[in-house]
Amino acid sequence: MKDDEDREYRPALRPNIRPVGFDPMAQGSARSVWWVPSFKAPEGCDPLQVATSFNEFLAVLEFEFDPRYRIYCRGDLSESAAIANRLGAIFGTPFWLPYEFDGELHAYMPDYLGFLTDRRQFGCEAGDAGAKSLPQAKAALRSGVSWAKAVGGEFLFASRSSLSKRRLLTGLHFHLARFSYRGPADLVDEVRAILREGPTTLRKLEAEYRKDRREAAHNAALKVLGEFQAAGRLDLPLAKKIFDLDTLIRIRPAR
Repeated sequence: MKDDEDREYRPALRPNIRPVGFDPMAQGSARSVWWVPSFKAPEGCDPLQVATSFNEFLAVLEFEFDPRYRIYCRGDLSESAAIANRLGAIFGTPFWLPYEFDGELHAYMPDYLGFLTDRRQFGCEAGDAGAKSLPQAKAALRSGVSWAKAVGGEFLFASRSSLSKRRLLTGLHFHLARFSYRGPADLVDEVRAILREGPTTLRKLEAEYRKDRREAAHNAALKVLGEFQAAGRLDLPLAKKIFDLDTLIRIRPAR
């Protein structure tokens, strides 16, 4: 069902171009494609996001960890690739915007598109700052910024220089723990209650359990930290400090 939040930006003038998008599995070897488990993939699709560069990988982690982002997908996939890989296409795919460069019209396809939790749309281009500062790349990015402004949304440029690699990679550890945990649900509830009581460390938390249950408690704690992280409630200086057993964990109160 379409409603106001699903309206696409369609400028009156469209160039006579029909971009077909790209297939991530045809970009090169499978090693160059990162399939990231996602809690924010569109419904009805596989819970995965695809990245074909380290900058795109960092962007995906940013969307997964930042509670401002509600749902997202790639904007530059070919229709056949989206169907074959069961990937989402919120605005149809490929989603493209016209821009002019050297007197000719071209098509720009944002790397990622989606909705913020306040229902506004957002787009993202991921790449190295140097490459994106070239004249044609800047012209393409301007079309993305103009689109976001026209729909009252936001446009993000994501690169390893603009995003904290340490924070995101540490957060990835928590994120994956949400998927990989196979222990009892009641242990997760116990650990969640302990973390809510006040500042503590993993070492202190594990000490509350018998030796034969400490590994399971550790894994449950990582899952819970991933949940608090996704909700924007994990108060850790991940950009400045490497997380370990003695890192002080604080949980922000729910809003």
